[in-house]
Amino acid sequence: MEVIMAESIIKVENLVKSFGDHEVLKKIDFEISKGEVVCIIGSSGSGKSTLIKILRGYYPVQSGKVTLLPSNCCTTIHQESHIFNDSLRENLSLGKNIDDKSLKKALKLSALSDIDLDQIISENGDNISGGQLQRISIARAYTHLNSILLCDEITSSLDNKTTQYVENNLLNLKNITLIYITHKLKEDQLKKFDDILVLEKGKLIEHGSFYDLMNRNQAFVKLFKK
Repeated sequence: MEVIMAESIIKVENLVKSFGDHEVLKKIDFEISKGEVVCIIGSSGSGKSTLIKILRGYYPVQSGKVTLLPSNCCTTIHQESHIFNDSLRENLSLGKNIDDKSLKKALKLSALSDIDLDQIISENGDNISGGQLQRISIARAYTHLNSILLCDEITSSLDNKTTQYVENNLLNLKNITLIYITHKLKEDQLKKFDDILVLEKGKLIEHGSFYDLMNRNQAFVKLFKK
């Protein structure tokens, strides 16, 4: 995986990924510029999460080429994150010396101001709801934010109102390149993305702004109108 210093901070060329005989990603090509907000959509099994994991370096590049900034410039929010049997404060700071003002700001941006920093969260969050667990993961990312933010279905356990609040805060971040996977295709939110990548059965079949994709009236429109 090469390091690039140009305006385009992520470039994927002819990327192929297989698990055994099953080809999950098939000759994927795209480029993301610094500061862009990009949404990746597709049906379950289309390869969205695998793509994010390759960008993050969790899976090796099997065939093709992925060029991006060093991995220490990436923050990732997963569908599930490990929670320690400790206070909310420690679960957010992860051993670093972070002041309460910064932690409370992260909680507010994540719609999680209803939990006190001193509250003990049990291992894997057994004493909180699934929605609170997801919002802790989001607040943790705010606390350790880097220049590239990768988000993989981070609002699946949140209601529509909370989802919109959380997404708006992420989309309003300054000096951040955001890559956002979601299955919640809300028009008001999709309009805010610079580019929308549409995956289908491991292939990138189209991409563009919300308006571009609606005008083409192809795969995106079928997903959007489901």
